[in-house]
Amino acid sequence: MEEADPPPRELADQPAMVVTSLRMPVDLYQRLKAAADRRGIAMAALLRGWAELELAAVEGDRPTSTAGCRNRAVQRGGRGGRG
Repeated sequence: MEEADPPPRELADQPAMVVTSLRMPVDLYQRLKAAADRRGIAMAALLRGWAELELAAVEGDRPTSTAGCRNRAVQRGGRGGRG
C-alpha cells in the first residue's frame, strides 16, 4: 500500500471538521443568513461561534465574545470569513 502525501503545510495544523445538516424554519434560516451577511462571515462560521459561546457558558468556561470565537476559529484553522 502506498503512503498518502502529507497535507499541504497550511492545512496540516487545522483541526478536522465535520459536515452536518440542520433543519430549521425558513424564517429562522433567513434571520441567521442576514446576521451572518451583516458581519461579513459565512452562516456556518456564525453558528460555530455561537455554539462555542453557548458551550463555554454551559461548561463554565471563561466568558468570551463572538469576535473572540471567530478569532480562535481562525487560529485553529477554521474559516472566520466567508465560506
